[in-house]
Amino acid sequence: MLYSLSEQLMRAARQSRAARVHDHVGSMDWQGIAQRVALMAGVLRDLGVAPGDRVALLGHNSIDYLCLYFAIPWAGAISVPVNTRLSTAEVIEQLEDSQSSVLLADTEYSAVAQAARERLPLLRHIVCMGRAAAPSGMQSMEQLLAGVAPAADAGRRDDDVAILFYTGGTTGRSKGVMLTHQGVVVGTLQWAYTVGVGAEDTLLIAIPMFHIAAGMNAIAAVMLAAGLVIQPRFDPPAVLELIARHRVSKTALVPTALEMLITSPGFARADVSSLTRITYGGAPMPTRILELALQKLPHTRFYQIYGQTESGGVATCLLPGYHVLGGEAGHKRHTAGQPVVGMDLRILDADGEELPRGEVGEICLRGLALTPGYWNRAEQTAALYTDGWLRTGDAGFLDADGFLTIVDRVKDMIISGGENVYAAEVEGVLYQHPAVAQCAVIGIPSERWGEEIHAVVLLHAGGSAGAEELMAFCRERIGAFKCPRSVSFRQEPLPATSLGKIRKNELRAPFWAGRGHRGRG
Repeated sequence: MLYSLSEQLMRAARQSRAARVHDHVGSMDWQGIAQRVALMAGVLRDLGVAPGDRVALLGHNSIDYLCLYFAIPWAGAISVPVNTRLSTAEVIEQLEDSQSSVLLADTEYSAVAQAARERLPLLRHIVCMGRAAAPSGMQSMEQLLAGVAPAADAGRRDDDVAILFYTGGTTGRSKGVMLTHQGVVVGTLQWAYTVGVGAEDTLLIAIPMFHIAAGMNAIAAVMLAAGLVIQPRFDPPAVLELIARHRVSKTALVPTALEMLITSPGFARADVSSLTRITYGGAPMPTRILELALQKLPHTRFYQIYGQTESGGVATCLLPGYHVLGGEAGHKRHTAGQPVVGMDLRILDADGEELPRGEVGEICLRGLALTPGYWNRAEQTAALYTDGWLRTGDAGFLDADGFLTIVDRVKDMIISGGENVYAAEVEGVLYQHPAVAQCAVIGIPSERWGEEIHAVVLLHAGGSAGAEELMAFCRERIGAFKCPRSVSFRQEPLPATSLGKIRKNELRAPFWAGRGHRGRG
């Protein structure tokens, strides 16, 4: 089998004429998708795109977004999906870092695109993605397609870079994670095998395709020649209607989106009988959401996926049998499951030595889907691997059965008086307090302890709690050495990335100013 996105698309076009791809504009079969991909690749070639060039995407989910996922590597280039939630400055930063020569954007991002072209001499062309009329200053993809011949596949495969996904950047500038054709194909196969999807399935994408999770679902539909439904944005009523109309059998959601779906006013009347699988990631399913989901979707199997962009999207999976509220299997519900087929996982200490079961260390991975590194970041790429093992930056441990529990990010671990304190554990306790809307636990300088635990808290509107009350609340639930010694309150939401990750580096900075570098970020 060739590790080539183009080969996977051509296989789908040869294999299936029954399965169709639908979006808010219309539908196509896989043969039609392949033909449009070859034409779009011809457009890119006519624009001067050469092998290895970067081509950026800035838009919402659509059939054309899917086509460009494949047209860019078909033309020999590397795709750069850009988060639509970023500020103009952040978009420009990623385009500059990737040195993208072409930007394909939806009409609503024309102002962002124009600002980028004014700032970036290397950005030669801005093309309006989709079938809408192009605003002033942008070229129309539809007009360009009208006069182009289909391009031959450039033959990119195996170790050639296919996609750059930019990370959230909680500790500084975001980094472009390189994924190769081999990595994308292998990672998608691992995911499809684990979840058990096949050609008879119809997948629904309702999360943004600039995320690797949505990208993996889209590429899986191609590789399986399965049905695919593409929703521009997550909207519960629209998602429910699409599930019923297209007999959707599989989708990916984060727990909060799942809760929005099953509590939607129209859920009770919706036909969701075809929905047999839901994958989710980011965190274990909260008990209250799982209880509701098991009640409202008793026929649906849930899969928790743990991975990161650097791992190719999937590293471990908690299978449906452990999504229960009681019994022996229920004790595993708060874990991230076991490694997927083809992925090796070890817990290593700071020196790269493997730790015994039950001891917390850094989660490290080895497999064919892993990134070769960061775009133009040689030093950070070198630090990413130790003896062939990818260091995820996540801290965790394996139990006796090989189930992974994630306790925190390594950089967020606080060392106070020689004891390791994991911020996520303390935050989990604080979130149990009814007045706490948002919190972050950080280490601040201490002459006595080295670092002292400090909590930054935003209270719910109308909520009331003082520092002493919150510290006492923690002492009742966890060991005293883990509890905050001080609390500060914010009136505004805590600083966060476009993906909602709290920027702890900004919270730490005032405390560590003039005291040198805090080693863990």
